[in-house]
Amino acid sequence: MKAKLLKDIRTAGLFSNRMTALTGYLKARGHMSYSTLQSFFADIMDLNICQSYLTKICTKKLLPALQPAYAEVGRFIRTAPVVGTDETRPQESCLSIGMDMVPANAGSGILSYQQLPGIQSTF
Repeated sequence: MKAKLLKDIRTAGLFSNRMTALTGYLKARGHMSYSTLQSFFADIMDLNICQSYLTKICTKKLLPALQPAYAEVGRFIRTAPVVGTDETRPQESCLSIGMDMVPANAGSGILSYQQLPGIQSTF
C-alpha cells in the first residue's frame, strides 16, 4: 500500500521548524558531522534519517535563513573601529608569555589589552 504525502508536508519537509532548528544547532554549535547527526537521530530519537536529508536541511533550508544575520555581522565587522580575536583569557595569554598587561579602552565597549609602559617581558 502506498500513500501520498500531504501537500503541506511535501512543501515544509519531514522536519518541523523545531527539528530543523535542533539539527542546525547540533551541526553548528555541537560541531557534529552528518554521520554523527544521523547516529544521534537513530540512537536518541529512534529516527532513521539519511545523511543527504540532513545535508539538505543545513544547506538548503538553514543557510538561506541565516544569510541576513551573516550579512549584518559582516557589515558590523567591516565598520568596527577595532577588530580582533583571542580565544584565551587575557590573564592566561599574558602570563604564558610573561607580559604584564592592563585593560585599554575602558568604557568603550571593546575590551583590549596593552602592555604596561616600562615593563620588560621575560622569557
